Amino acid sequence: MMNTYRNTNRFAAVALLSMLALPISACSDAGANNESAVDIQQTQVARIPVATQTVMAGEITSSFKSTATLEARDEADVTSKATGIIETILVEEGDYVEAGQLLAHMRDDEYRIQVAQARAELNSIKQELKRVKDMAERDMISADAYDKLRFQAEILQAKYDMAALNLAETEIRAPISGYIAFRYVKPGNLVRH
Repeated sequence: MMNTYRNTNRFAAVALLSMLALPISACSDAGANNESAVDIQQTQVARIPVATQTVMAGEITSSFKSTATLEARDEADVTSKATGIIETILVEEGDYVEAGQLLAHMRDDEYRIQVAQARAELNSIKQELKRVKDMAERDMISADAYDKLRFQAEILQAKYDMAALNLAETEIRAPISGYIAFRYVKPGNLVRH
């Protein structure tokens, strides 16, 4: 009986060893050439490191640097229609202005005197015209004398309007909205239209 037990143990040991040898021989690559082994090593060495980041919602910005010439869509050379000396300048180069904004003011003493004189002459002729009209309606003066006085009143009205316009032109205003690119005058400069 002991002999049977020993034989069984031997058989079990041989079977176990053969089972262990089978997987080892299946994994060995005795028939493969050496190029495959080199490729595998190169593939393992050629790994590229990768950086990862968390995806977030945000604003995408882009910038572009270039050299160019810019031209304004609209431009205006601002000058005075009146002749005089610049008293104050209210804007500087680079300032943004709205259309109609006051840019500079000229000395206006002379123009104010002209307006006052024209107003006085006009008021005087209007009063005289009113008296003469009453006389013309009663046939106390000729229609020709009345018409001459009426035309004289129209001339003085035009003179007054022109003096008022010249006074208004002493205020230099922006014709369009935009930026002041250049300023060619300083306070105290004489401006001629």
